[in-house]
Amino acid sequence: SSDCEADVTCSATFTVNAPADVELTCPLSTDIGPCADQGSVNTAFDLWLGDYTVSGGCGTQVSTNWDGVYPDWCGDAVTITWTASSDCEADVTCSATFTVNAPADVELTCPQSTDIGPCVDQGSVNAAFDAWLLDYTVSGGCGTQVGTNWDGVYPDWCGDAVTITWTASSDCEADVTC
Repeated sequence: SSDCEADVTCSATFTVNAPADVELTCPLSTDIGPCADQGSVNTAFDLWLGDYTVSGGCGTQVSTNWDGVYPDWCGDAVTITWTASSDCEADVTCSATFTVNAPADVELTCPQSTDIGPCVDQGSVNAAFDAWLLDYTVSGGCGTQVGTNWDGVYPDWCGDAVTITWTASSDCEADVTC
């Protein structure tokens, strides 16, 4: 203040700018399989889990609700929620689902019971039996293989009967027989 002139004042503002809003983008929900092995599922899941983006906020950290259990390779779905926590605003979340498609159920169709006429030589019986033994169809499952209970002894050409059970074994379900 001076006796000869009016007071002179000035002012200034000290501003702490607010950070940009937190933006969290989750990966898209995704499906894989069926029949991918567990190692491939785990690798794909890990890549997917880390495929989020986050920006903004102050001291922003991202966490998930994943419990550490990978989705099962025979068919499973896991929904994950990502949470972005910032020092300056409320948590931001997003969710997505990672699905391992289950294989189709195993379907096994056995050949019809078959009779062949009498007086057929052993070689012809063996050839007809071999063809009949392979006349099944199978679909579905993962790593599905078919076996029988045949002991390797052909039916005798002089008259005989052999009953066969086919078994389809899949990596992802119980055996199917006919």
